[in-house]
Amino acid sequence: MRLTRMSRSLGLSIAAAALLACRKNPVVQPANHPPQAVARTDASEYPAAPAMVKLDATGSTDDGAIVTYQWFSATEKPDGEGGRLVPEGQSVNWPDDTATVNVQLPEGIWTFGLWVTDDLGVTGVPDYVTVIVGDPPRPEAGSGGGGPAGGAGGS
Repeated sequence: MRLTRMSRSLGLSIAAAALLACRKNPVVQPANHPPQAVARTDASEYPAAPAMVKLDATGSTDDGAIVTYQWFSATEKPDGEGGRLVPEGQSVNWPDDTATVNVQLPEGIWTFGLWVTDDLGVTGVPDYVTVIVGDPPRPEAGSGGGGPAGGAGGS
């Protein structure tokens, strides 16, 4: 009987020591913050149309690694129909997952959105950039224009 009490007491002592050791040196996983998209172009205005425009997401950041870059045209169709414009000669799924992409654009005011996703599957808030190609008609002040306004990236 005496051995049983000692072995129980020893077992409890080991468990208590292990618990205290965990409290003193806990393993804390760092919080995953969403990635930050930064959409840029090599210029904001191109005087001649068509123009080869470089969309650049290399300024985007994350506390881990960015694993996907998704660019979308946020420019509405000129006929007022729903949907978004895809640059001439590009597939509906353009561009593939890449931080930089060159796209040839006809005359117009083009807005592009960028979404980035990190290595833990978190997608950040999109950033937008607007490019003016040629000399398109410009929306009157206060008319709303096409695409999202106030993107943080712009150039």
